[in-house]
Amino acid sequence: MNTPTYAAIGLTLSGGNPDQSDLVGVAVVRWTTDLADRPSIHTPDLTAEQIQAALAEATPIGHNTGLIVGQLRKAGASPHRPPIDTLTIAQILDPTAPSYDLNDLCARYSIRSEHPRGALRNAELTSKLFLAVRERWAQLPSDVQAKLAAISWATGLTSPLRTFITAVPDADAIPLQRRSFGPSDKTPPKRDEVGEEEPPTQVKPRGAALRPLTDSAFSGAADGAAANMERRQEQLKMARDVAWVMHAGGMGLIEAGTGVGKSLAYLVPAAIWAVANGHRVLIATHTKNLQSQLRDSDVNRLRAMIARESPEIADALEATVLRGRSNYLCRRNLDRSVKAWLDRDDDLADLSESLLARAIVWAESTSAGDREELRLSENDADGWSRLSASGASCLSDGCSYVKEGTCFLYRAYKRAERAHLIVGNQWLLVASLLNEHSHVPYAPVVIVDEAHFLEDVVTDMLGHQVSQARLQGPISRIASEDPSRTKTLVQRALRAGVQPPSALAMESQRTRDAIAGFWAQIDQFYAKTYGDRDDDPSLRLTPKVLESPDWQRVAQRWQASTAQVGALIAQLDELARAAREQEQDASGSEQARLRELADDVSRTAHGLQNAAGAATAVLEADPKQTVSWLETEARDTGDSNLTLKLAPLNVGPDLRELLWSRRRSIVLTGATLTVNRQWHFLRNRLALPLAHERQHGSPFDYERNSRIFVATDMPQPPQKEQPDEWESALAQAILRLASAARGRTLVLFTSYAAMAHVAEQVRKPLNEEDLDLKVQGSDGSPAEVTQALRDEPRTVVFGVSSLWTGVDIPGGNLSLLIICRMQFDHPDDPVHQARSEKYGEGSFRAFSLPLALLRLRQGFGRLIRGRSDRGVCVILDPRVVTKSYSGDVRRSLPRPIEQASVEEIADRVQTFLVADPNIPVA
Repeated sequence: MNTPTYAAIGLTLSGGNPDQSDLVGVAVVRWTTDLADRPSIHTPDLTAEQIQAALAEATPIGHNTGLIVGQLRKAGASPHRPPIDTLTIAQILDPTAPSYDLNDLCARYSIRSEHPRGALRNAELTSKLFLAVRERWAQLPSDVQAKLAAISWATGLTSPLRTFITAVPDADAIPLQRRSFGPSDKTPPKRDEVGEEEPPTQVKPRGAALRPLTDSAFSGAADGAAANMERRQEQLKMARDVAWVMHAGGMGLIEAGTGVGKSLAYLVPAAIWAVANGHRVLIATHTKNLQSQLRDSDVNRLRAMIARESPEIADALEATVLRGRSNYLCRRNLDRSVKAWLDRDDDLADLSESLLARAIVWAESTSAGDREELRLSENDADGWSRLSASGASCLSDGCSYVKEGTCFLYRAYKRAERAHLIVGNQWLLVASLLNEHSHVPYAPVVIVDEAHFLEDVVTDMLGHQVSQARLQGPISRIASEDPSRTKTLVQRALRAGVQPPSALAMESQRTRDAIAGFWAQIDQFYAKTYGDRDDDPSLRLTPKVLESPDWQRVAQRWQASTAQVGALIAQLDELARAAREQEQDASGSEQARLRELADDVSRTAHGLQNAAGAATAVLEADPKQTVSWLETEARDTGDSNLTLKLAPLNVGPDLRELLWSRRRSIVLTGATLTVNRQWHFLRNRLALPLAHERQHGSPFDYERNSRIFVATDMPQPPQKEQPDEWESALAQAILRLASAARGRTLVLFTSYAAMAHVAEQVRKPLNEEDLDLKVQGSDGSPAEVTQALRDEPRTVVFGVSSLWTGVDIPGGNLSLLIICRMQFDHPDDPVHQARSEKYGEGSFRAFSLPLALLRLRQGFGRLIRGRSDRGVCVILDPRVVTKSYSGDVRRSLPRPIEQASVEEIADRVQTFLVADPNIPVA
């Protein structure tokens, strides 16, 4: 038998973007399976013939083989055997690695190369990385290896995982029995469903009350005794405000500028109050970054701060992060997905082999089951929804994982019950208010951080949207006349020995036809009412439109359809009951199959009922309380591309009823809550009661450490489409300014289209100046593109709305912030339009302008993140100094605005930033 030979391939490419780069050099490292052998090294810069010879009779290995094989083919060579991709295999076998870049993975595994750079270094690193991931494979439990092998063989010869497994020793010994990979078939023990609630422990502090203890915690930390903190008067004042609200009850409105350290300012009094009273405090943030900061850093710091004055409080304190259901892996859904993959279910197009395999490996090692541990891409979103606990009824239907206490969602809720501090997000808070059966434990005190987002979150949660695809989706799973569709509920029921209701298939077809007819009526209405306009895809359903005869026909058509939907749901309920009745008399794997069938039938009925309910909510909504509209969305399913949407006009009354009146104490805080230093706008939008109001400025010296410029030679931004002239001016200004700052630049846009067009113009010129452009979306997620700026200062990042807030890059790596234009809501946006009308003729100053000023303040807040930071903000929108609202803009920013041309600003940027010791001159 011949000894297997492997050949690791390394490349060097020109430019920073691999997809647009040319091949410069190739190196190949060959070795055999005997790990004691030193790999033989082929030199780089090989010819096509030398590459083919180096790869002959060897299994090729590369990091991102799609790119490598493509480049080799361009060079006139390609492997004869399927390559092993260490990128894909590392993602599967090390699913929580923070990065899968070749250099980052090698650093993680302490892999080094003898060569400083180039193709030979990449090839050697890849060869050693292959050995490292092969070692990780050997350490997996045998049942995990068996599952991975089974799904890879079910995938077929195209499976990268199968190619890898075939190349590891003893692959033939891996068992491939499928029957052990389905849902658990053991009978769950008889026990109460979720168990009694476990309240937080109560420990009374010795002596001091809440406010004195809070003061002592901060003074001790500032003295260097605990958390090594600097003394910040603004932080201590805010902590006293929070302590007062918790002691007295009621509401607190606290604005704290950047650098105050507001998270510790509310965490310390919250922790002391919660432990002393044996109650919970729920902290609701908007961004996951802040949740992670609170969990990973701030909770430990506050414990150290409290320990000096009250060790009993610090020792007793329990804190946890609680996320929405869709963030947790559902073990039962994972079992079902594995079984469906092995059976080659024809509804698995949204689930990739890589994601399924990663979940299998991860489920064995994770204690939280929180998707944050995985680096999921946008392409994984649909597949993750199949694996997550979203929509699962696992806490009340006797799931064996719940009974065992190994369900991740169940464990998260139990940790939250015992916790004094629950860190969640605003969506979780609002969802718990709207769902009376929510398992989120009650907290008498709520702190809403980043509270300027709360109105948008409540608007989304109280809104509805429904498309034809959403309505037809559940129906397509019930029955089909297509003989190739073997996984429908009707066919599964028959195979399980359950007789479906005789009318189920017929009612399914009738409902499908009724919904298709209803949506055809909507399409006809839209075309007649809206015509061929394509500049704005939204058609607002104003009171006048709703009263028109054409829309009345749409409403009548839906009313007739709802009766048919109800008849189908009744048939599904009957089938679910029949399956559950037979489950009672079954045992083992048969019982598990019947339980799975009943769950899927109930889930289908629930999905159809929710979709139909959303449509009814839109069609029967009160136009005085809500705004509804039709919106076109890209869709390739063959269904209508129209979506029905609805949003509340005013979320204040709902907040007043659901939150303000139902909690002992509530604190709303953030860096940008007031407009012109007044609370009127927030009060009106959220229907706030009387509150303890405080504003604390930033401790940063903006006068000394920052500059704000407005480019006076820029054209005024257009109101509608983005013309070439304006985009060209933006591109030239950004190039000049980013060059002056030597990268270290964040550019904030208000439009994806404008961002993409400008990026096309500047990418190559920036690369020629050795500056790397990262564009949100095309070059990565918001987290990925901002991480690129943290890692390499000679970077320019382009972003839209999500980068106007939440970005935290302290130090010299972000020194130039460019704001392309004021971020006003689109005047044709249905929600903005309807809310503006409530203000009458003064809507711009009363509604549109305050929103834009808050966003401007949020954008500027990205620049200075530490006391020693220096930075320049350049606004390329001359309206901020020429329009009637220029005074409002000036009052919203923390230092005076200077006006100059782009060229003059670039010179002053260079001069100002060179004085920063964190920014090298060369």
